[in-house]
Amino acid sequence: MNPAEKKRQLIDSLPTSYPAELRGFLKENFKPQIAVRGDPYPLSPSNLEQIRVSYPGSFLALNIDFQDSFFVREAYGVYPYSVNHRSSYLSQGWKSLCLHGLSAEKTQSYQTYGYNTQDEAPYQWTEMSQLAPQTTQFLKEKIPMKKWYRVRWMFLEPGGYILPHKDYEPSRDQHSPRMNAINIAITHPEGCLFVVENEGEIPFKPGKAFYFKGAQSHALINHSKELRIHMIIHGAPDEPAFIHLLETK
Repeated sequence: MNPAEKKRQLIDSLPTSYPAELRGFLKENFKPQIAVRGDPYPLSPSNLEQIRVSYPGSFLALNIDFQDSFFVREAYGVYPYSVNHRSSYLSQGWKSLCLHGLSAEKTQSYQTYGYNTQDEAPYQWTEMSQLAPQTTQFLKEKIPMKKWYRVRWMFLEPGGYILPHKDYEPSRDQHSPRMNAINIAITHPEGCLFVVENEGEIPFKPGKAFYFKGAQSHALINHSKELRIHMIIHGAPDEPAFIHLLETK
């Protein structure tokens, strides 16, 4: 049985303790192959916004490796400080913690805390950067950002799930959805799925990162006995350097 068949079998055999909405979404949208997305865009600094808005898909791989052991070690070290993320209706076992943000525990979007724009929010490196110094240094050196917004660990506990939902900035992205987040798999145990509506599974594996357009409905599950750890980065990319990290071919 190949990996896609194993995942299909997993989805088909999920216990009814998982919500029917989740099980139905995974069954309907899981695909054994990623859909063909058309011709790649030319690698030109002036084309980053075109890629973010018009690329025919919700995710692009990044040419950067996050497999160093310190990512896992430091993530487990800060995990006890994590807080529940979003509502209990939407998810189970979904926790988060800010490495860079308004504070370590303020993991929601800027609107939640009364700010009108990302640039108005006084983001800063939180005290967690002292507990994760190697992760912090790596990001500063390897991710070309003109400005950092939220940088968060996202934990999905064993048996956890996130129901189908969309992530976007209502003031802008609902009319022009665009790629606006880097999603890094620090751990991604067998039994974890990240499925996007009409596109299928994002092929995460430990150390792999994708630039993601969250305006497309997506759902997640951790049907394993291990903690799933990702990191999500929002910021204003330094375009000439950042565009060359995108796997557009």
